[in-house]
Amino acid sequence: MSKNDVHLAEIRSQVVKIVHDLAAERYERIRMARGPAQDFIKAIHDFRNDGFTIVDLPEDALDELAVHGPTAEDQDWDVDIPLWTKEHGGESGLYLYLRFRPVEGGLDGLVDYIKLD
Repeated sequence: MSKNDVHLAEIRSQVVKIVHDLAAERYERIRMARGPAQDFIKAIHDFRNDGFTIVDLPEDALDELAVHGPTAEDQDWDVDIPLWTKEHGGESGLYLYLRFRPVEGGLDGLVDYIKLD
């Protein structure tokens, strides 16, 4: 297994955990790549107040995981994944953007931002 394959497996695992924490409203576990966590949490609350409930990703949702990087200039991995909601019964149009930074022994997964497309 190549180093990139190991990183991709780790990214997939961390994405599942991060989305699980969002679905369970465990916001204290969310770590931000930039900007205050309060802004991100407010966006999630606004989405919930509009009547949408984020749910855990089903296994096949990881097929929609878009992974970019690393490059010669930037060793970070940029990742985006569509979030699922109970009300949509699938993808909601809300995308979670993450950044994975190399650390000793693996990658550190951080929330970058969230966007409704």
